[in-house]
Amino acid sequence: MNKVISFFVSLLFWVLLVVAQTFLFSFQGNAASALDMPELYYSVWCLDLYLIILYYINYYIIAPMMIRRKLFRPYIFITAIAMAVGFAIPYALFHINAWTMPATPPNQAPISLVGIVGALGVIAVGLALRSVSEWAKFEPQKKEVKANLAKIEEQKLQIATLTNENLEYKANKTALESRIKDLEKTVDTYRDIYGVLSEEETNDR
Repeated sequence: MNKVISFFVSLLFWVLLVVAQTFLFSFQGNAASALDMPELYYSVWCLDLYLIILYYINYYIIAPMMIRRKLFRPYIFITAIAMAVGFAIPYALFHINAWTMPATPPNQAPISLVGIVGALGVIAVGLALRSVSEWAKFEPQKKEVKANLAKIEEQKLQIATLTNENLEYKANKTALESRIKDLEKTVDTYRDIYGVLSEEETNDR
């Protein structure tokens, strides 16, 4: 259910963004509105579509891979390429389909920084949101790892305690055995001196 809501919220956001951008272009100079001359906005809408696709590719594929592998320099290079593509799209569409942009003189290739700024913006927003998502995803795992490490340390301490107790037991056992042998020797000595007979010796006689 949350994924469905998230999808429709994202869709509504992109639609509102495209509509807002279309109206902003309509107010540039003496540009005609999208209702009067929609062909002036084909290039703009294609650029918007590119930025939307770029956002999701960055959010789901590029940003996670770069974050987990810490490939920051390649990420900067990919961002520069995305910005260059955003700048080149209106120019390429003009030469392919003769599509221009609002407030651009007739028969002149459109030169706009919207693609550059837009590409940088969607990548930055996607990276920020993905970073938060990755942090939220790995935080429970991090806590679990810490808890497991604490259990391991506790088990090590228990093993060390048992080992020390075992060593102490062996030492006490050895000392007791040695003491018993000494006592036995003492008893044998007293027997030899005072002629004390054991029960077995008495019975034999």
